[in-house]
Amino acid sequence: MPQDGFRKRFAEVLRDLGLGGQALLASFTAASDLDPFVRQHRSFLYWSGAQESLQKALELQAVPDGENVVASIAPDEGVFYGWRADHPPVTCPVQTFIDLMQAGGRGEDAAEHLFERLLKPRYAP
Repeated sequence: MPQDGFRKRFAEVLRDLGLGGQALLASFTAASDLDPFVRQHRSFLYWSGAQESLQKALELQAVPDGENVVASIAPDEGVFYGWRADHPPVTCPVQTFIDLMQAGGRGEDAAEHLFERLLKPRYAP
């Protein structure tokens, strides 16, 4: 499923299962919603709780390589900070920046772009 189709399906599944705030799109996928810069063929997400129902509803399967969805268990509730039901289910710009910086490679370029376009204007004096 192309990334745009996955984002749409992800939002539908969260709504249908009542899982808002328990799973969010992250990293390059969140960045593509916040301020597109780097195209990525994978979709990234964090989840907590309800993992089996989300995995089944999204028809996700573990594969040894060539994955198109990278699902990570949320390291803490902080990754869900700023989630709002009336917005796309993506991590906040600060978390997205952190994820992109940790991705390395083109992630650092995307993080710098996100910083300049979204974070710097919000937090600069």
